[in-house]
Amino acid sequence: MAIGEQKLKLLYVFETLHEMTDEEHPLNATQLLELLEEKGFKGERKTIYNDMDTLKAFGVDIVKANGKNSGYYVGERYFELEELKLLIDALQSFQFVTEKKTKRLINKLKRFASRYESTKLERRVLIREKENEHAQEICDKIDLISSAMAKNTSLTFKYPDKEKLKTSKVSPWEFLWGENHYYLIGFAEEKGEITYFQVDRIEEIEVSQAKRLGEEAFKEFNLSVFLRNHFSLYKGLEEWVTLRCKKEQISVIMDHFGRNITIYPETGTPFYKVDVLVSVSPQFFGWLTGLGKEIRIENPKNIQKEYVDYLKEIIYNC
Repeated sequence: MAIGEQKLKLLYVFETLHEMTDEEHPLNATQLLELLEEKGFKGERKTIYNDMDTLKAFGVDIVKANGKNSGYYVGERYFELEELKLLIDALQSFQFVTEKKTKRLINKLKRFASRYESTKLERRVLIREKENEHAQEICDKIDLISSAMAKNTSLTFKYPDKEKLKTSKVSPWEFLWGENHYYLIGFAEEKGEITYFQVDRIEEIEVSQAKRLGEEAFKEFNLSVFLRNHFSLYKGLEEWVTLRCKKEQISVIMDHFGRNITIYPETGTPFYKVDVLVSVSPQFFGWLTGLGKEIRIENPKNIQKEYVDYLKEIIYNC
């Protein structure tokens, strides 16, 4: 066999193992030789053993199964089956991805599993009609914004501001998926601060030739802290708020704001005080209400009053 054919044969061996084997479906040397002959390659059992050693040396996790169902199979893959299920579930929830693109991406993901494992993914491939009729439009916007990121340039676009469209100049840095929407996180050049925009609400995007700004600000930017402080990505005023609560609520507060918060006991009572940095908004007040009557805003007093007014309005509308 010529050198070129030997290399091509090895690639077919790897493809066959990746597609047709898993822990429950190994292939022995004889079976592999039969499959290779169907593709026009002839060989001996010894060459199969050599191929296995070569693939192992390259880093492929070739596992040899012994016993009644002996043979070889690919063990660790790029993605585990449960990881592929998670990715497919997430993909189907994205309303900005068209149905056609969803199917194409799912078929690509299925190729990371064996043909037997991919059948287990079939039951999860329940393509439903995308509710968002502007899905392709959103994808086009994401492509434009991504091109600006790749070119390290800024953007200009129009965005709703108090019932009218306002032109904004923004340096794009990151994307974020949350609350069933895609968000652009960027540096607003007029305000000189990091902010975010709901991609489907952005209009008339233009990629500028100007170099994007905000690199220094994003070096210290912590996305997880940003998300904890902005409830439902609502643009409220960021303030330090002191919460007064019982011990049972502390774990819930830590789940949301993380462990880097200040907690101190209130002398002579079963209550604690917790200082958190939060974007003050109806979403924050709603989260607080859900924790019950044994938690309240202690300071600042103006935010405490806003919360009381929020609760009064709810009672009034009942």
